[in-house]
Parts: sequence; C-alpha cells; structure tokens
Amino acid sequence: MKRIKILFVLVIVCLCSGCTINYDLEIKDKEIIENIMVTDTKIGSRDDNGILSDYNTWMPVYDNVQDDGLITDGDSGKIDGIEYHEKSINRINNGYYHTYKYTYPIDKFNHANSLRLAFGKPNFYDGGSYINLRTNSENVLCNYDYFESMQVNIKVDLSVYSVEQSNADRVRGNTYTWNLNRNNCNDGGISLTLNKISNTSVSTTATSRSNNRDRNSGGLDNYVLYIFLGIMVLVIIFGYRWFNKIKDRGNMMDD
Repeated sequence: MKRIKILFVLVIVCLCSGCTINYDLEIKDKEIIENIMVTDTKIGSRDDNGILSDYNTWMPVYDNVQDDGLITDGDSGKIDGIEYHEKSINRINNGYYHTYKYTYPIDKFNHANSLRLAFGKPNFYDGGSYINLRTNSENVLCNYDYFESMQVNIKVDLSVYSVEQSNADRVRGNTYTWNLNRNNCNDGGISLTLNKISNTSVSTTATSRSNNRDRNSGGLDNYVLYIFLGIMVLVIIFGYRWFNKIKDRGNMMDD
C-alpha cells in the first residue's frame, strides 16, 4: 500500500515553477512547531490557475497515512481521524506564496511528511535526555527541474536544550541554518544533536544557591549578635567602674 510521501514531494515541489522554500522548525520541550513557506513563480506556459490548482490539495501531516487521505478543496471535507497541515496562499508578483503550518507532539515528529520533502531517509529520534536529527546527504529536490533553493532554519529553545553538535551553515543566537541548492545536491545533509538540560541539575543548583544564601544570612545574624553582646559587656564594665567611682566619692565626703 503506497504512502503519501511521494505525492507530497510531487505536489509541493515537482509542479512548482521557479520554486524556493523556507522550512522553519522550532524545537521546544514537548512540541515542534513547523512552518513551510513556498514561493512559486510562473515560468514558461504555466499560468495562475495552474499554480492554484496544484495547491488545492490538503496533505496529511504524517507519512503513515494511506493515499486515500489525500483530498482537495473541492471535496466535501477532510477525512475524520487524519491530521492535515494548516495552509494559506497569497498572490505575489508573478506567482504565489504558500504556507503550511503544524505543531507536532515531539514524539511523533519522526513520522512527519515534511521530513521527506528534501531527503529520502531522514531520521528524528527523541531519546528523552537528548534529540538527534539526521538526514542523508543527498538533496532529492535537485531531481526536479524548477527547484532553486531551500533554507532550513531550526530554532532551539535553549532553556530546555543545549546544542551538543551541528553541521549548520550558519548559527545566529539559537537559530541554526542550512542552505540547500543545486550546488550541494550530494553533500547537503543535516546533523543536529541536542542534550536536554537536566531538571535535577537545575534544581540542585537552585537548592545550593538557596543554602548558600541561608548560610550567609545565618552568618550575618551571628555577627550582629556578637557585636551586640560585646557592646553590652562594655556598657556593664563602664557602668560598674562609674558606680564604684561615685561610691568612692561618697565615702570620702562622709569622712
């Protein structure tokens, strides 16, 4: 039984004319937010209606859906039990701008159809304490005549993960970028490893800081107490001497 991943590539890429793609992922603690932006410009005999008809198809989110999950805007409705990308289309000069959005539970992203958009054998693994994203080096988009470029941007939540390793072409802040085009068709693979920041470690650090503050506070309180006791001792000593002097003067006057 065929899966829909091949159709996904054909509809989104093969039918494009002068196609450029921005593929954005945001990796968070429990979910991954996906945003695919396709700029499709007219080349040759392909007109506006041709472009629009290509994007009337609703594509299932996951790659383990049968071909009967593929529907068009003209159908009565989406099929119950099948999840689809949220999509939009806007007119631009000489073509259209399309977007596809979806938020995945992090443990289901390995079955995302979108991973097959550029690579034949992608692998996403959530090991609990770490995440691995790997693709093979061959960019299958180069098989299509009108493909121009694809930019992959992966934004990492650095409050949840530390980046152990990546082969990104560019890093800006917490965003890792790969540029895929016809010049790197055979060496444009993606490699990214994230380590999850341990909550226990964070909790231990916070507890240690709290204990240090408590110890410092306790030491300050003891210091103040010592000063107060010292002052009291001095007051008693001087008071005793003063009392004795007054007493001695009184005795001399009696004599």
